[in-house]
Amino acid sequence: MFFFLNCATAFCIMADVVEHELFQPLQAAVASGDLPKVVKAADKILRALPGDKDALQAKLVALIKQGSFEGALSFMEQDKSDFFKTRTFERCYCLFRLHRLEEALAQLESATTPAELELRAQVLYRLERYDEAMPAYRGLMDADGADGEADMEHATNLVAAMVGHEVATLAEGGRASADEPPVGDGYEHLYNTSCLMMARGRHPDALTAIDAAIADCREVVMAEPGVTEEEVEAELLLLRVQRGAVLHSLGDTVEASKELHQALKHNTDPMLGAIAAANLLAVNKNHNVFDSRKKLPLVGAPEARAKMTAAQRLLVSKNHVLLLMFMGHTEPLKKQLEAFVAEFPESDLPCLVKASNLMRRKSAALSRECLQTYIDENPGRCDEVRLVMAQMRIEDEDHDAAVKQLQEIKSIQHSPGFTGVLVELLSLQERQEDATATLNAAIASWEQEKSPEAHLNLITLLRAGAAYNTMHSKFAEAAELYKKILDLDRRNVIALTELIKCYAEYDLETAEKYAEQLPPVGTEGLALDVDFLERANARRVARPAAGPAAGGKAGAASAAADEPQSELAAIAAAAAAERPKRKRKKRPAKLPKDYNPNIPPDPERWLPRYERSEYKKRHKKKNALHHALQRGPQGASKAAADEAAERAAALEAEKAAKAAKAEAAAAAQLAQRKKKNKKKK
Repeated sequence: MFFFLNCATAFCIMADVVEHELFQPLQAAVASGDLPKVVKAADKILRALPGDKDALQAKLVALIKQGSFEGALSFMEQDKSDFFKTRTFERCYCLFRLHRLEEALAQLESATTPAELELRAQVLYRLERYDEAMPAYRGLMDADGADGEADMEHATNLVAAMVGHEVATLAEGGRASADEPPVGDGYEHLYNTSCLMMARGRHPDALTAIDAAIADCREVVMAEPGVTEEEVEAELLLLRVQRGAVLHSLGDTVEASKELHQALKHNTDPMLGAIAAANLLAVNKNHNVFDSRKKLPLVGAPEARAKMTAAQRLLVSKNHVLLLMFMGHTEPLKKQLEAFVAEFPESDLPCLVKASNLMRRKSAALSRECLQTYIDENPGRCDEVRLVMAQMRIEDEDHDAAVKQLQEIKSIQHSPGFTGVLVELLSLQERQEDATATLNAAIASWEQEKSPEAHLNLITLLRAGAAYNTMHSKFAEAAELYKKILDLDRRNVIALTELIKCYAEYDLETAEKYAEQLPPVGTEGLALDVDFLERANARRVARPAAGPAAGGKAGAASAAADEPQSELAAIAAAAAAERPKRKRKKRPAKLPKDYNPNIPPDPERWLPRYERSEYKKRHKKKNALHHALQRGPQGASKAAADEAAERAAALEAEKAAKAAKAEAAAAAQLAQRKKKNKKKK
């Protein structure tokens, strides 16, 4: 028994030594961060000690950090121990990175730990189920408590989910949400806030947010020791792309193009390059198409499209199709349209492209037929096609058909611009009741919304409705609409004055009550002569008064009629007498740059060139002496040559006489000018 105990003790000592020798390489590999060595050391331990928890954990973490997610999944599935049955987070994380999102979500439905709940929110975001992702992030923020850093990260992710929700809602024809984003100060949070403001159409706020994000990012990165300016610019690339997109939305295409080109110049990320190139296509439109064509490979990069959302892929594909259409590349356009229809079968773009090509070929009838056929085949999802069809009907002055097309559109039927077009068309058809009903329906729709955009749209529609009723002498209806404007904005003085005008047409007492609410004009302390102002306002033209020799009642009547202007005339005369008379400066005559007073000017300078003697001299050289026949053809005689010489000499004498005559005339003109100058002195 004593011998047995000693052997057992010796065996335990040997096992400890062997175990120490096995784990020593693993500890060294973990300390150095050499992931391949960690995997090898863990495999060696597992061969000697199957099921060792430390070795299993070390190998799994090393495989995940290496990016070998398939290997990590197969490793967890092949292990026969029960160690990985509780490792839900690691398994779902590998599925998430492999884009097997539905499988990951199914295993995360019973998530309880903070890491699993956060991963579930991320999976919901990547699945573009933003309605479920936003509550998940809010729950994480509530659970964070005093952990400010985690709370800021979850707030940033919440804003990103709100951006995706806004984009998806607006793409389906919905309205922007009124929820304000959580407050944050990190540049990532500010970047997401800028994206949200841009999605809601609040472009000035988006520009303010992205400028703040750029300043904060530069400050944070520059605070790290040894950072170069190139590294700072590399960190700012995504923010500059967003700034270029915001500037383009604000209409500043020049600065937007500069920002996007600068980002592409220093970019190394395929996803970022695709976004910048897609925005450049939108900035260039149908201009500078060759520059846009160079950016197409960046837009269509597979590794970039894999990371895009469905809304982003749709916009990028639309820009690709439109660019090929503007360039007139028929075959590439057909192939791209086929791929587009396969990926987005419910889009109206292929029909619009076909109709556009027919219009470019001056086949308007076929284009209308194409659009109408598509509307008949797809009555529930063709609002863009209906808008184009209505535009064509308006150009043809077929207002009845245009109104029918517009009334079928439901996605934007209550927007201010759409409502204004429809009301104008109904007014052209003298359908005032229908126009009023359209305005009232739009106003009622926006009254139910509680957002800044809804507030602005409601005031716009109320003002338009009141002006329309006033134009048609419906003062009571207009007054009710102006009262609603005042309920929304008590400081709106214009609405108050218009309300008073409306009540003045049919209810003077109420008009006077509202007139008491008008702000003071601000004339206290001013010495105003009301009688003088009234006389000054009567702007009459005074007739010549009859003199004493003429006498008669007519002169007296004229003087009585012009009496209100006598004081004004006296004031004007006194002011004119006090004003010093301005002396007119004598401006020197404009002379040619090469003018020389010692050389008389050319007397023929006013004549056209073809009438000048020099011009004739150049073009009649064939009559000159050196052009006379000296060596004529066979049969030419000396008499012919002498005759030509005589003609040339006579011509030269005639020209010399003309030149002498012109010089004499110029000299006489110069003498006369000098004589006049002496008289002026």
